[in-house]
Amino acid sequence: MFECKLIIKSAQSAQADLLRLVLINLGVREQDIVEKLQKGRTCLSFFVKSRKKALAVSAKIRALRLKGFFLRLKLLKDEDWKTRWKKYVKPFAITKQIRVVPLWKAEQETKKSDKDIYIDTVFAFGSGLHATTRMVARFIALEKGRFSRFLDVGTGSGILSIIAHRYGAGEIYAIDIAKDAIKTARSNLRINQCPSARVKALSFDKFRLKKQFDFIAANLFTEDLIRLKNKLIACLKPGKYLAVSGIYRDNYLSFRKRFSDQRLRCLRVLVQKNWYALLFTRR
Repeated sequence: MFECKLIIKSAQSAQADLLRLVLINLGVREQDIVEKLQKGRTCLSFFVKSRKKALAVSAKIRALRLKGFFLRLKLLKDEDWKTRWKKYVKPFAITKQIRVVPLWKAEQETKKSDKDIYIDTVFAFGSGLHATTRMVARFIALEKGRFSRFLDVGTGSGILSIIAHRYGAGEIYAIDIAKDAIKTARSNLRINQCPSARVKALSFDKFRLKKQFDFIAANLFTEDLIRLKNKLIACLKPGKYLAVSGIYRDNYLSFRKRFSDQRLRCLRVLVQKNWYALLFTRR
């Protein structure tokens, strides 16, 4: 197994976000990109199974002639590549009332609290560290007590569903197209005592509406949000909440124009590290 590491020369978070998008466009799955701070520099790492694949991806990155970072390849021998990055993730507050504790650190915690939720992200994107997740978590916290039926589109690790449960959601549906993500989400929801949540490996295009929801969280790519707009609105009860995230700075104005709809009223806009999230209510 080879680790491909992009080491960013400056401390600018925008550059890390841009390089993340470059990797995704080159075919690297977002859930396979690990971001960490090392010796004061931001590093983006992903893992491939062969030297041939590592060299091919590296050649594509270098061909773009981007500046501000350097690339390193490293053969991993002594430790499992899937758990190599765990030591960089520490417990952190995702809202004022909730702290995220990586599952593998749970036994090390001497002071456990009702505020804690436990997340394993070995096989799924969604540690809660990324700005897009943090902003949706904040929206959920802001509307505490105003929702019961919650829909999590692109659930990843299930973290937003767990947060929604802590803030009063009694009926939770969580879907994702990635089967490995669903496996992890089910485990996380069970560990955090959300056994009644309905978790399915399913595209939102194929999701069948039975009842409308009080709160819908959709942390997706910009184009997917726009493509799914009408169905997201159809699934939402009048007067209730739709939180969308995953919109990069360069796409924001285009998103606002293309996502505009007379059925929606924008309540809040958040921006962190050049990513945008918006909270709407249905008229």
